[in-house]
Amino acid sequence: MLTFSLTGNTAHVAQVIASKLEPTHQVTHVNLVHCLQGKDVEIRQMHDSLAACDVIGLGSLVWAALPAPKMGDMIRKCDTASFQGKPAFIFSTDGGHAGDTRNVMAEWLAEKGAIPVAQFGCYAPSNWSPGVPAKPNVDRWGTEDIEKAAHFGEELLALLARYQSGGRANVGDDDEGANHGGHHRTHHHRRKLPKQEDLLSSPLI
Repeated sequence: MLTFSLTGNTAHVAQVIASKLEPTHQVTHVNLVHCLQGKDVEIRQMHDSLAACDVIGLGSLVWAALPAPKMGDMIRKCDTASFQGKPAFIFSTDGGHAGDTRNVMAEWLAEKGAIPVAQFGCYAPSNWSPGVPAKPNVDRWGTEDIEKAAHFGEELLALLARYQSGGRANVGDDDEGANHGGHHRTHHHRRKLPKQEDLLSSPLI
């Protein structure tokens, strides 16, 4: 699971989603902000985890109604073979307007040959602080938003179980699917994403 989290909010949502996957999946989480800070261990972990994983998760803060530009730069520099044919999920955090963030992230993944299958948007309170990345401002965060993130993780877990069993790929839709056998390691076709109110149950493919 790759995130771009400056203030800790997006990383916090990643942890909530991961908590629902970890009973049956090995989850590796890399905050790309650390990679930009020149931490070689994080950079190696990013490349190694991408190469080894069966499922890719991508999470970003919303930056002027778009995902963090530096995240896109880093994704483009990664080995395409690490993405090719793998199912992927997308999530973002915003203060009230996500804009085209998740559409752009889906395009990044599709350009690398990954298959976006599920996506989620979460409201997160403003949390700027001198520390980068900082801790999430959980005191200002509504429990409903965190519960939605947890619910997305549960739906995602069911989706991955369908992949593992050779069932259909889509969350809430049986029109298309893919078979990816074996143990899944989750790392966090161009298509219009669902509306905000339909995020938890609508697939991308």
